[in-house]
Formats: sequence, C-alpha cells, structure tokens
Amino acid sequence: MNEQPYPLPVGWQWVTLDSVAEIIMGQSPSGDDTTEDSSYTPLIGGAADMGNLFPSITRYTKKPTKLSEKDDVIICVRATLGKPIFSDGEYCLGRGVAALRPRLVSKNFLRYALINFEQYFYDNANGTTFLQIASKPLRRMPFPLPPLDEQQRLVEILDDLFSRLDKAEWLLGKEQQPKELSKSVLRKIELMKKSILARAFRGKFKMN
Repeated sequence: MNEQPYPLPVGWQWVTLDSVAEIIMGQSPSGDDTTEDSSYTPLIGGAADMGNLFPSITRYTKKPTKLSEKDDVIICVRATLGKPIFSDGEYCLGRGVAALRPRLVSKNFLRYALINFEQYFYDNANGTTFLQIASKPLRRMPFPLPPLDEQQRLVEILDDLFSRLDKAEWLLGKEQQPKELSKSVLRKIELMKKSILARAFRGKFKMN
C-alpha cells in the first residue's frame, strides 16, 4: 500500500485492515422485530450494548440481518467510534457496529491494534448528528503487520502490562482517595496505556 504513517521494523509491513480481517458492516433489523425475549438472536446496536470485553445484551431480534461469529472483534462505527470487544457467540449486528473476522492476525492482536488506532476512526468519520465511519475508509485503514511470532510476543507483553495497569485502576477505586487525585491518577494510567500501545505498534519492544 502507498500510505505508510511511520517506518516499521524489518519484517513488518503496512497493509490495509481488510487484508488482515473480513469486515462485516452492521445492518439494523426492523424495530418491529426487536424484543426483550432472550430466546431470539441477541442484538448489538451500538456502544450501549458493548461491555468491557464482550457484548452486554438487553435486546434481541426475531429477524437478524448481519451476524457475528465467535472470536470476531466487534467495533463501534457510529457515535462512539472504535471501542473493540470480542464476540463470544452469534449476534445480530446493528448499523452502529461492525464485525472484524481475523485472517492474518490473532483476535487479541487485532483488538490491541484497533485501540491504538482509535483516532483514525474519528479522523475519517463524517456526519452531523452522529459521527460515523463508512465501509471504505474502514477497509482502507493502514495496519502495521508483523510476523505471527512477533504478534504473539507483543500480545503477551501487552496482556501483562495492561493487567498490571487495570489492577492499579481497580485498587484506586477501592481506596478512599480525594476525587481530584483519583482523576489525575486515572488520566496518567490512560496515558501510559496509550504510550505502551504506540511503542508496541512501532516495533519498539525489542527482543531480549
């Protein structure tokens, strides 16, 4: 691809998102077919139906349109952009989300990459009432692709570092800290996560 946002290490290459994952854009089912009856297909309409790692479902549909599969990565493409989570089963995809089915990357590596490149979604979105990223810019998103063994190594590093930072956030929530101090520490933790991801996807975590 022509667009190369920054230099990559030897063995990595810039590709487009649609070359590492099949992209399934959502399509909202009819409102008349939406129900709270859990015997039907669970519906992900947008950010409100996204948990931390997996969907958080309150609505279902009798006539599903586009469907996710287990181990897809689901992202918001309308209003709240980005926010990738995992699909742990079959879900109906509303217009506010899309499913990414990994091909040349692991689902964990793909999710971390989408978090890192969240700003791309906002830079390439349009709309007045709600921002929305269309299929074409989503498919053409530049994606830094390392070899499979390097992907696994980076996922293990990121899992470890993020687990420690998440634990620090949890401990902060349990302690009786002044409100402004808590906000300040949480901002620092968030900046640390962004810095870690930026280094990881520039190939800055060298082999020992």
